[in-house]
Amino acid sequence: MVRDLVRYFPEIAAAAATLSQKTLTLDGELIIELEAGYSFDAFQRIHPAVSRV
Repeated sequence: MVRDLVRYFPEIAAAAATLSQKTLTLDGELIIELEAGYSFDAFQRIHPAVSRV
């Protein structure tokens, strides 16, 4: 299942839109660097209500 998450991460989508599809395949996970390491859970943006984004 593919979910469109652009509304949750508009700044990531905008940055990715500037990249050339001819030279790049982007596949990965978003993480946040913290003092103690990296966190996958620090992104707490995903919520079903548009008003919460």
